[in-house]
Amino acid sequence: MMYRPWLLLAIAATGIVAAAQERLIAFSDEARPRIVRVELLDGSLSIRGYEGKDVKVTSAALEKDRVQVTEANNTVSISGMNRGPMVVQVPNQTSLVVRCVNCREAVVESVSGDLDINLLNGAIRLMNVSGSILAHSLNKSISAVITRLDPDKPSSFTSMNGTIDCTFPADLKADVKLRTENGKIHTDFDLQLEGGLPVRTDRGISGRIGGGGPELQMRAFNGSIYLRKK
Repeated sequence: MMYRPWLLLAIAATGIVAAAQERLIAFSDEARPRIVRVELLDGSLSIRGYEGKDVKVTSAALEKDRVQVTEANNTVSISGMNRGPMVVQVPNQTSLVVRCVNCREAVVESVSGDLDINLLNGAIRLMNVSGSILAHSLNKSISAVITRLDPDKPSSFTSMNGTIDCTFPADLKADVKLRTENGKIHTDFDLQLEGGLPVRTDRGISGRIGGGGPELQMRAFNGSIYLRKK
């Protein structure tokens, strides 16, 4: 079959090759806490905090209405079959609820709030985030760089079949529980209990960092755990 460059140009011109579309949606009350809820079947997801007040969604799936974007009660909901990459920009101070079955990866960057990220078959990457964090990936790894934990709420990182690698500020204060069934645990923080040493078991370790604080749990089944000091 002869290669015909003009054929590719014609397909693109007719819109058969889907281009990324952008949708802008506002919260109903800027003074109230903001929540963005994302529920996708597949694709890849990147959520980035920025200094704006609205949510910007960029995805080719918007063009064919495979993804719906709505707002109600100060919650923006994004759901559907994404397939390709999706980029969501949110105000820096925003809570997130993310659910995805077959997303290859979910990346969250520069967001502060209650972050609840749950993937079945994809990796989770958190960069320069803060707040209360619940991150779970069944079959892939979790990596995170956290600037601050919420002092009044617990945080948890769990993976069945992946490594958990988290970096925290040197002044971290937390009550820590680390456990893996088939991996190793590495940390450069000093874990202590009041008046004694950390509690160690065959597969886990628990103790206090910086005199204690909110509960911080990291648990893996088939993977190692890294608790790093920035």
